[in-house]
Amino acid sequence: MLIAVALVSRRGFLTTISVPEGASRIGKEIFYECKGVTRIEIPSSVKEIRGDSLAGCSRLREFVVSPDNPFYCSVNGVLFNKDQTLLIKYPAGRQGPYVIPNGVETISDRAFSWCTGLTAVSIPSSVKKIEDRAFYSCRKLTSLASAAFHIQLGSDVFKDSGLSEDQIRPFSEPQINTDTHR
Repeated sequence: MLIAVALVSRRGFLTTISVPEGASRIGKEIFYECKGVTRIEIPSSVKEIRGDSLAGCSRLREFVVSPDNPFYCSVNGVLFNKDQTLLIKYPAGRQGPYVIPNGVETISDRAFSWCTGLTAVSIPSSVKKIEDRAFYSCRKLTSLASAAFHIQLGSDVFKDSGLSEDQIRPFSEPQINTDTHR
């Protein structure tokens, strides 16, 4: 079922993908290059989401997760684990700055990859780890401020982006206004 939805989505016919209730896994690259999709709805039954399953959804503006899902949630359209300690995926179709919520401890592998409109990110002191290629190909990203003193960085975190690891500057807690994202 998901394969059929993905194939139709890649051709640009769907703007919303509603993963069917009962699906337990969103596997590797299942929604890869679904360029017309602006919204992905995740039911309570999903237990596993591979971050790379969502790559290339260049117009994606929001994730909507069932409040009954015990593993995942969305906060203002951004995908997190249920306790909001892991930022899994930021919608690639959004423009402008983003403030990561306090309490997030890890920014997942490729969480912001291909977010071509992302311009600035504020990272709270709770973040301890940024995984591989988290900001891969965020070419408009020119400002990344962090309140964290020690962040473990994966490999190629800023590869092909507008930043390098030595450009992270400290700040006192997030001040960027994100009301323009919805």
